[in-house]
Amino acid sequence: MKQNDAFVMRDLYGHHILMPVRKNDASDDPIALNDVGADIWRAANDCTTAADLVASVASEYGLEEGSPEKMAVSSFVDQLAEMGVLLDDGKGV
Repeated sequence: MKQNDAFVMRDLYGHHILMPVRKNDASDDPIALNDVGADIWRAANDCTTAADLVASVASEYGLEEGSPEKMAVSSFVDQLAEMGVLLDDGKGV
């Protein structure tokens, strides 16, 4: 996975905002993230696949396999990928 470089994350008054910096297919509007969403964004470039990204975030937060919280992280990663905010870096297997 990798971050779509059409966005930069800014922390404004305690809020994490993905700001579009150029025209893109994902969104031309700012995207608000909670703390977990911001951690997903930060970890994306260090993970090869969506599963690696979910595992990394789950490990950071101590989420158990099959837990509703881990499933929510997985669903959000999938949603960001479907939107085009996170991109497949072509290194996945």
